[in-house]
Amino acid sequence: MPGIVVFRRRWKVGSDDFVFVPLLESILRTAWLITLSAVLGVHSSDACLNRSDVLGFLIGTIVLLAIAVPLTASLLLFSMRGTIADARPRRHVAKILVAKAILYTIELAMTAFGTHVAFFSDLSLCSRTIRSCLCGVVICGWIVIGLVLVGIAYVFDSNGRRNNSDEDESSLSDRKLWNRRLRLLCCCCVNVFSKASSNALEDVASVVADYFYDVDLVASDVSVGLFLVHREQKRRRKRTHGAIPYFATTSQLHESRQDPVITETQTTTVSSDPGDWMTIAMACHFVKFALGSYGWPLFVYSNPCRGPCRMMSDSRGCLSCCTVGREAVSGDSCCCSGLVAILQQTGVSADDIVYATFNNKIHLLPFYVAVDHTQKSVVIAIRGTLSLKDALTDLEANAKDFEAAADGVNNYNAKAHSGILRSAKRIQETIRDERLLEKAFSMHPSYGLVLTGHSLGAGAAAILALLLRPVFPQLRCFAFSPPGWLLSAELSRYSENCVCSIVLGDDLIPRLGIGTMEKLKSDMMNALNSCTVPKYRVLMATIWRSLCSCHKEEEAEEEEDEGESPVRDESLEQNTQPIGSSSSFSGGESESGKTRLRQPLFMPGKILFLEETRRKRCGG
Repeated sequence: MPGIVVFRRRWKVGSDDFVFVPLLESILRTAWLITLSAVLGVHSSDACLNRSDVLGFLIGTIVLLAIAVPLTASLLLFSMRGTIADARPRRHVAKILVAKAILYTIELAMTAFGTHVAFFSDLSLCSRTIRSCLCGVVICGWIVIGLVLVGIAYVFDSNGRRNNSDEDESSLSDRKLWNRRLRLLCCCCVNVFSKASSNALEDVASVVADYFYDVDLVASDVSVGLFLVHREQKRRRKRTHGAIPYFATTSQLHESRQDPVITETQTTTVSSDPGDWMTIAMACHFVKFALGSYGWPLFVYSNPCRGPCRMMSDSRGCLSCCTVGREAVSGDSCCCSGLVAILQQTGVSADDIVYATFNNKIHLLPFYVAVDHTQKSVVIAIRGTLSLKDALTDLEANAKDFEAAADGVNNYNAKAHSGILRSAKRIQETIRDERLLEKAFSMHPSYGLVLTGHSLGAGAAAILALLLRPVFPQLRCFAFSPPGWLLSAELSRYSENCVCSIVLGDDLIPRLGIGTMEKLKSDMMNALNSCTVPKYRVLMATIWRSLCSCHKEEEAEEEEDEGESPVRDESLEQNTQPIGSSSSFSGGESESGKTRLRQPLFMPGKILFLEETRRKRCGG
């Protein structure tokens, strides 16, 4: 931290990352040198060694190895110096890398020469041992050169020569770079040339580029930073034993969970007057519809033994799928496996399915409309993230104007998650064009309207509920694990009477958003700057803890308390403002003094928080 500068270019590797690979290289080159020297010593009288090209190649290889071993060892020793933030003791690493680059160039020429000697010259006078030695040296040389080239390609930074003096130009360059990366990543799954896909990729590239705008970290820094933050948060969790109210508003949950993934802190404010329909029993009933929207993949995954048999034995399967509401189903398989999974999961009959679509594109989420006679409701269930297209929708996290009339809401401040808002509007258009609710309520005029979904589907259901509320003021929405970065504060308060968000324990999705990611980044930077040990020691501790993750939780926590923390205690304490505070969403201030402010977004409605009382342990 930051990336090392060699040949006037920044690379995606730090000066303290040259520990494990040089250690392995030193061992292998030492063994290579000893073996080659022993072969030459034993077979010094071989007639083949009288040839100048053979003898020159072997002696030259030994000389290069004799130079490479101490040079690699010195790179290892210098890279182990200092701490993560203090790179001054490692200032000679760049010079050593330049020397190794020159050595690799000579080695490339030597290997090319050895290839000619070993494979394209007459070695009939050479013994089998010498011939095998020549071929082995050449093959090993090409393997080393190939690995070096792969490593160079991996740590190459295409923006390494940019001029950071022009912030706007740097930001635009970063966005273009991330846009190219996303197009390459999604080229096999998404039509990257369509207008909707291009807009989505540009929005995602903007979010990612802005997040890494003021950060100069390499991949190993991020891994170590996350480990340090995780360890310090566990320490603080033991010191703070708080309780979260059974019902809470969005702001109260954010205040009670200062850390987005792990930490719990005490809250004394309890929300009152939840709707009489906001009960666990009702949530348990409608969660079946939310899970049914995932179709056969989740049904089979949840029932790996009986699920496929139940679907195949269903009379509404392959033999009769053409007669079971086929005109109301879009994008399903030829055997109606998605429809059958919905019927199996929810328990409704085929006649109660008003509409179901399994078509999935960017901003086009699968959903279905069904009639629930048990609760006398028309249910709209929306699927969550299950494809790369859905992931791109999740990542379109910029705040977008809501542009919908809502009583008591200032439209200027009414904003929502851009990608999910577009998806909800697409669903609203389909419902309006197909007149789905008119069809359902014409048969059951006394029924109510319920919307539900999980994860991405929960966010879309909550926004769709706000879009439909002017027409259906008594509608209800059960959002299971909705995204935490969804609605502006005014819209979140406006949704409290019609949306119930269900959050289970330390579930990540309800706490995930640009705000919490900015706070995580800030905590990670503080932990890295305050770390008092070299990076390689933290990485070794991380690997050791991963290999020994099956230890009892109590023993692991006792060892953690007794051990010395690699981070100073005040490193994370200086950044403990609640997630809902505006400073946690500002994105910080860059070295140039430019601050990137973002309007904070929150979870929808009232929050029904469920805590798991029994935790499973490894092997228990």
